[in-house]
This record gives sequence, structure tokens and C-alpha cells, in this order.
Amino acid sequence: MSKLITVARTDLSRRQVLKSLAAAGIGAFVVNQFGSVAFAAPSGRTLTANMKDPPNFDIIGNSTSWVILTLGPCYNGLLTTNPEKPEELVGELAQSWTVSSDGKLVTFKLHENVKFHDGAPFSSADVKHTFDLVRNPPEGVASIRKNSLAVIDRIETPDKLTVEFYLKRPQPSFLPLLATGWMVIMPKHILERDGNMQKQVVGTGPFKFKDYQRGVRLDLVRNEEYFQTDRPYLDGITFFVAEDPSTLDAYFKTGQILFYNEMSSDSGLRFEKDEDSGVTVQRVVALNPTAITLNGRRKPLDNRRVRQAISYAIDRNEAIKLLEQGQAEIGGFIPPGRYAMPREKLLQMPGYGPDVEANRETARKLLAEAGYANGLKLRMLVRKNVNHEERAVMAQGQLARVGIEVTLDVQESAMFFDSFNSANFDIVSQGGIAYPVNDPDVVFGSIHTSGPANISGVTNAELDRLYEAQTLETDVVKRTAIAHQLEEIALNECSRIVLFYQNKFVGHSSKVSGYVATGNPDDSSRMVNVALTE
Repeated sequence: MSKLITVARTDLSRRQVLKSLAAAGIGAFVVNQFGSVAFAAPSGRTLTANMKDPPNFDIIGNSTSWVILTLGPCYNGLLTTNPEKPEELVGELAQSWTVSSDGKLVTFKLHENVKFHDGAPFSSADVKHTFDLVRNPPEGVASIRKNSLAVIDRIETPDKLTVEFYLKRPQPSFLPLLATGWMVIMPKHILERDGNMQKQVVGTGPFKFKDYQRGVRLDLVRNEEYFQTDRPYLDGITFFVAEDPSTLDAYFKTGQILFYNEMSSDSGLRFEKDEDSGVTVQRVVALNPTAITLNGRRKPLDNRRVRQAISYAIDRNEAIKLLEQGQAEIGGFIPPGRYAMPREKLLQMPGYGPDVEANRETARKLLAEAGYANGLKLRMLVRKNVNHEERAVMAQGQLARVGIEVTLDVQESAMFFDSFNSANFDIVSQGGIAYPVNDPDVVFGSIHTSGPANISGVTNAELDRLYEAQTLETDVVKRTAIAHQLEEIALNECSRIVLFYQNKFVGHSSKVSGYVATGNPDDSSRMVNVALTE
């Protein structure tokens, strides 16, 4: 019998997910006559899951989720989050931490007797070296999350078990950022020797790297010397490379894989309805908004009335039906959660009201006021990809209803990113925008005047002022009120038209317990509490 768990954005009873703490698993595999992997029957205490081949093993230089979903169990961060209460921070390698009264010094006390998988002792020097490398990589070394740590002025290590982060200014999102799945600690002695971790996996985490066969499988085994002596529960995890959705569905239904990463909404809905499948489907709202971005550097999109007209023209509910089979939530710049604008207020923002025809009439009036009573023509930059193209066609059709004629400029990835980064577009079908944490620092830090992701070029002095104010505010209630003001400004400026937040699906056998999905699957990759039962 299938089981659906819809994971709330704040609280989730562990009883909804945990069913037992025993174990089962899976063993060998064979290659069938068509060259695809076929799996043997379960045996032992090894969890099996699907994967795609990662480019390499480098955590610092990669952004594809398949790196952290497969290798996350081998590492630890200073902090993590409580999956039942995502806004609650939990120590991992950090035993405790304190923040100074001015918010500019964060001090961590580390666990004793922690070892890397090669037997080398873990210390504060590894923390400093890792984060110094992330925030200030040598020439030629990629660091995807460099900007996330730009607030750090310096890092000091008074002793082997103490790390001090001196910040340039208070940043409320700093600790949540350190708790994300990618902010793991790597061994200084290997980084100094080799310069990167592209070809090896040596962490402090609950599982150790065993073997990888590109195109076939990746094997992890239990870390018998893990510093949390009662964890992990599993003997190992085996990831099988398999990409075809129908093949994955078949493997999952027959129990040949017990954990289904990156499940499509089609598959998620199908397994939810299958009462005899013996699986659990967890559904969460993603942190990443699906949106289109408007280039405010160009006429006529430098006119706020034109940008607002575009927002009024878009029927977000129709977009969700067409693109996501109804599996998404309407939201603003801030994802659903603590800081999100109340729904009754959101429905008053341009394009969010329930009366679609009234919205579109408002769009036509705004266009007329801006001097485009007879309509206008725009070019939309689209990355060559079925999801991006479907989104673009949807927007093209909806904008046509208010007299905006959109030409789609579909480009291969390399050319697309050249055009995108140089702002060579009127509108861009941008897809999911990555928010590592659900925090006003991150959301509005990307769109204020000097924000690194302010591709639209739209600026607002009051937004900039309030952004700086919220970084200094330590009272959550007051900071939330400022976040709502920021949201209102951003939704009226319409530099980005937020369409929706997708529902994400994760599937696992009903034999699997201890896994709680979160809005960012990368943050749920440690697998330290996961167990199997017969």
C-alpha cells in the first residue's frame, strides 16, 4: 500500500516518517541484454538509490545536486538543520556556538575525537582551510559558493577545537548558510597536497567512499569510527546510475531500488495513487522559484508600468496546471515559510488577484498609460531545454492576450549563458532560481542595486535601505515585518515575475524510515538517521 507524506514547511512529527529502526537492503547487480543495469533481490542492510554520474567528486567546484546527493553522506558540516523544524539549527561537527552582541563574531566549539576517513584527526585547521578556500580560491580554482561567504572578514583558530569567524557586518543568514548541505568540511592535508578533491572522497561523515564505476554504480560503506557512536544505522548505500524515468519507476515499484531521488511529479502522483505499491512518497515545496526575468535596462521594460502589465497578464494558476500538473504553489519572491508575505496580502499584488480577466484589463490600461495602447513586441531568451521551452510558450501565449507579441529566441546552453550574463534579452525564461536558504538576506541580497544576481538592472533605493535594515535586525518578528515590506516593493517593481514554487517528490520503500524531505533536497543528503526494516 502506498503512503503519501506532505511535509510541512515548519513542523513534522517524526511518527509520520519513522516506522522502525531495523534493517534490510540489496546486493548484486547484472547488466541485461540492452546494456542497462538490472538489480538483484534485496539482502543485507544496504540502501539502494538512483543517481546520475557527477562531473567529478569536488564539492567546492560543483553545483549539480548529484554530487551532494551521492557524496553528502561522506561529509559533515559545522551545522545542519532539524528536518522536522527546518528553521532550527543543530550542531554537527560543532558541539556549540555563540554569537557576539554586535553579531560580528561567531565562535564554534568543535567535537573531540573526530577523524577523517583516512585516519587523520579533524581539527579547527580543517575548518579554516576549507572556508578560506571556498571564499578565496586560488586562480583557476572554481568555487560555486564563494559569494555566500563574502561576509567573512577573517577566520581564526585559537586552539584545535575552536574556530572564530569575524564578519564584516552582521548577517542573520550566516548560520543558516553554514547549515546547508554543501558547506561541508574537507581535510586540509589533502587539499594542500592535491589542490582539490575532484578524484577522491575523504570526509568525517557517517559513510565512507568505497567504489565508483562511471555509468554503473557508486558504493558507500558504514564509517565504523563515526564520532556519533550510535549512527549510522545502515551498513552502506549503493547508488545505481539510471536516468530513464520509466525504467526508474519500474525498478522502484519492484523494490530493486529502495530510494528514489529527484522523482518527477508524474511519477510522484502515480505512486501516490497506487495503493499496492508498498512505497512512501514525500512531497515538499521547493525553495527555488520558477520565474521569468525582465530586463529593466532596456526600453520599454525600463518603465515599471510595462513590467507590471506583464505580471498582471500572467495567470499563475493556469501556468501551474499546464506546466506542473497542479503540483506547485503560488508565492512571491520569498518562498513559503516564516518570512513569506501573508496570502491575503499577496493576492493584492500585481498579477496575484483571483480575477484573471480583471487582471488582464489592468494590464491593457497600464500598457496604454505607458504609450503602448496598440501593444508591443519583445524577445524572450530561452535555453534549449524542454522545460524552459514549455514555460516560454506558456508565457508567450498569455502575454499575447494583452497585446504583447513575444518572439522566442531559443539558444543552446553555451550561447544562452553568454546572452544571459551580458543581459542580451528583453525577457528571459530563467527556470528555478537557487536560494540556498529561505532568508531575506539571500532573497533580496540577489536583487538589490549591487546584488550579484540583479540581472534585470532594476533598482529601488527604499528596497536597498530596507535590505540593510533587516541585516541588522535580530528580533525575528521585526525582521519578518521588514521582509514583508521588501516583498511588497519587489512585487510592485516586477523585475522578476515569480510564477510558482514546484512541489518536489522523494520516494522510498515503506521499509525505509528516518528520512525527512526538505525544500532543498541537497540539505537532506547525510542519511545518518535512515534505517531499513524487513
